[in-house]
Amino acid sequence: MNMNPPALYIRYFIMYNNVGGQYRTTVDNMIPYAYENDADYILLLTYDNSLDICNHLFTNGRDYLLQLPQNIVIEDNQCIFDESMVYDLSD
Repeated sequence: MNMNPPALYIRYFIMYNNVGGQYRTTVDNMIPYAYENDADYILLLTYDNSLDICNHLFTNGRDYLLQLPQNIVIEDNQCIFDESMVYDLSD
C-alpha cells in the first residue's frame, strides 16, 4: 500500500505554505542561496535546462522537488544531486 502523500498535494503545500515566500534568483546563485538560508529543499518549477550539469536527472517542462544534501562542498561543473534526492512532481 502506498502511504506517501500525493505529489499534487506536496507541490501545492510547498508553493503556498513555504517559510519566507518564494524567491527568484539566478541559476548560478540558486544552490548557494538555498544553503545560506538553511533550506532543506528547492522547488524547481518547469525545468528548462537550467542546471546543465544535472541534465541527466531532469526532463524539460517538468516540476521537481530537490532535496539538498547536507555538509557538501559545492564544486564547479559537478552535480550535487543524485536520483534519490530528486522528486518529480509532474506525475
